[in-house]
Amino acid sequence: MSRPFRDLALALTLAASTWLASPASVPAQERPGLTAAALDPIAAWYRGAPIIGMTVAIARADEPPLILAWGHVDAAGAAPATADTVYEIGSITKTFTAALILRRVEQGRLSLDEGVTRWLPELQGSADVVTIRHLLAHTSGLSSTPVLEDMSLPVSAEDLLAAVRDRPADFIPGARFRYNNNGYGLLGLILERESGRAYAELLREDLLQPLGLSRTAPCPFEDASRPTGFNHNFVEGEGPVPHTRHHPLASGAAGMLCSTAGDVLAWQSALMSGRVLEPQTLALMTEPQRLSNGSASGYGLGIYVDEGGERLHHGGAASGFITQMAWRPRERLGVVVLTNGIYAGALAESLEQDLAGAAMGRAWAPPVEAPMSEAALEALAGVYRIGPTRLDVFVLDGRLRARPEGQVAARLLHQGGGVFRAEHDPALMITFPGDGTVVLEKAGRALPTGRRAP
Repeated sequence: MSRPFRDLALALTLAASTWLASPASVPAQERPGLTAAALDPIAAWYRGAPIIGMTVAIARADEPPLILAWGHVDAAGAAPATADTVYEIGSITKTFTAALILRRVEQGRLSLDEGVTRWLPELQGSADVVTIRHLLAHTSGLSSTPVLEDMSLPVSAEDLLAAVRDRPADFIPGARFRYNNNGYGLLGLILERESGRAYAELLREDLLQPLGLSRTAPCPFEDASRPTGFNHNFVEGEGPVPHTRHHPLASGAAGMLCSTAGDVLAWQSALMSGRVLEPQTLALMTEPQRLSNGSASGYGLGIYVDEGGERLHHGGAASGFITQMAWRPRERLGVVVLTNGIYAGALAESLEQDLAGAAMGRAWAPPVEAPMSEAALEALAGVYRIGPTRLDVFVLDGRLRARPEGQVAARLLHQGGGVFRAEHDPALMITFPGDGTVVLEKAGRALPTGRRAP
């Protein structure tokens, strides 16, 4: 993300004004919880978020999907988002890459616990004990620093291998979980060397064509004729402006794909219903991997595993798009959220969970906000330091907002007693004890305490 902005009023006004009053939809069976009328109030709540438009798809396995689109594909509001809008799906690409690897494990062409240097001899001496399993599970410890800072430039195989080989490792393989795009780039190279085919060709011939995913392909970098959601950032005083487009070869097998909500939903259903992998392989993919100390990482082999295995999901963020797909095995329910929003943390994931709850018949209501005077809010404003990170806290339009350095400001909802939650991320709680400190908690995990800067 480029420059942060101090005043969100214009940006939020533009975002809200470009939403459609009602969604465009593809007909689906009318069933409790899975109707446009049931989901529209939830989408309306997210109109205040930095999203120009979005397309969502929801279905239980083997049932017709409900596909809804809100907003527009451009900041001017000239073209509405539709069921056919193509979005960059970012790291959802990793689920395709993982499936290709696991299919080759089933066929005996690869082994999860073989060293990666069998296929990548350039890494001998720096990755001798790293296995394919480590790469899939983000536990390799290899450098996770992006190969290039400029994501608009392509990354060659030689660039990737040299960066991983020459940079210090992050940790001992298997000791920790650290999300690593470089690791999935290496998996793409392994697939190419084992198969003798380019990654995109292998993906098309082995998965996309057999499954009928005709709207899924590597993102076009220069072809403007393909319908694509407007990717954007926000700049102070200007509102939405184009976000620098990522080159598909900057992320490769870690995040190069574009798709529609319907295609991603069909992919997720095929994968989780056993039409891509054998049952025992799918079970392995969706089991949290163990670290060397015996603890579970919360990530399987290409998918996040939450709620005791009752929610399997993966998100993505690329060129200003934020996306999320999730599957609930017990309900056999799939939800996909594709947005042309900015990097907004857990926004797409939060929206996905709200939509899934409605589809399962749960009552939904917007979060409550306890009253607090503007003077009391102003007393909390200031610059806080959380380690090396600057957190600006300020009041705008009678609402407290927090902006981490280099990110977008989030509106904070007072829950009482100086405790606030991020408006569109219920997992993020921020507490002001009244002693000049700030305490952040994410999904129940306490983060380092921040202190007001002098």
